[in-house]
Amino acid sequence: MPVFRIEIVPHEPAAASRNSGVAAGLREAGLPGVEFVRASRLFFLEGELTRAVAARAARELFADPVTESSEVLAAGDELPEPSAGIALEIHLRPGVMDPVAESALAELRAEGIDVDAVRTARRYVVGGSIDAGELVKTIGRVLANDCIEQVVLGTAGVRPSQQPPVFAFELRRVALRELDEARLEQLSRAGHLFLSLDEMRAIQTHFRGRDRDPTDLELETLAQTWSEHCVHKTLKSAIVYRGAPLRLEADRAPPDESETVEIRYENLLQDTIVRATQELMAAGRGPECLSVFEDNAGVIAFDDDYGIAFKVETHNHPSAIEPYGGAATGTGGCIRDIIGCGLGAKPSEVSPIGSSPLPSAKRFR
Repeated sequence: MPVFRIEIVPHEPAAASRNSGVAAGLREAGLPGVEFVRASRLFFLEGELTRAVAARAARELFADPVTESSEVLAAGDELPEPSAGIALEIHLRPGVMDPVAESALAELRAEGIDVDAVRTARRYVVGGSIDAGELVKTIGRVLANDCIEQVVLGTAGVRPSQQPPVFAFELRRVALRELDEARLEQLSRAGHLFLSLDEMRAIQTHFRGRDRDPTDLELETLAQTWSEHCVHKTLKSAIVYRGAPLRLEADRAPPDESETVEIRYENLLQDTIVRATQELMAAGRGPECLSVFEDNAGVIAFDDDYGIAFKVETHNHPSAIEPYGGAATGTGGCIRDIIGCGLGAKPSEVSPIGSSPLPSAKRFR
């Protein structure tokens, strides 16, 4: 199946001003010999299309005719070499979401262009007195995210978009049965498990009883299911508050700085939010609660026929690791839990920060 590589190159002087900050960033990161950077965008189209159709897509959909130009290459064409400088490409790793490619694919199909897959990449040509190996390392720190992207020196070529990664399975075990407390804590930090010493001891005791060490997958699974987001350790933990008395905003009484109280919560969530909600429901105050702390989302009565489902996610987006998929975790979690509430509520619009969908009316009873 034909594959075409489209490179979108900005015209000068727009490119010079746009890339001056990139060059400065590389110099600050330890490459003082960088003299210039030229950046371009890459699109790879795969499908039953011709070079002429790919060129039209480049001109009409991908490039701004005022500030950019495009070049189309097919598999087997000679790839361009920079007249000066070192060329690198930054590609998304397999499995990482590519929203630009998804949007491009949808637009191409809307235009009647027969495309099976689209992927994107970024290309940089860096000039100056620099070593290629050091440049790759620095680019990886400054312009790429190693968790989701890979840096290719030169070019990755024109190749199919859907090449599956090839992995050789290897059973790996994590030797933790004989670790002392200091090394258990070090393993939790170095492995990004974010488990406390007591939790690491519990895992160690469990696998000592099984007379074996855990596999890396077993350990990661335990850490994930024991995480703050999944098990809500802080929300459900015992908390002791010592300090000034807690006052309602409506009291407006000046706090007595000499007065201190001690309040013990056996379960922070149950003893605060849940208890207050239950007391309000028992007193008949506020809206009629049809389902609270039971289903995937909370539901209050809208009228005799409809209820409104609300949901707020309990974590920030892991967008530093996977920007688009991470943001979808927060927003998608709200939508998922509303859809899965009762007989299936219908999500409405999403708020700008992506933390909670606006309420949606849906027949509940």
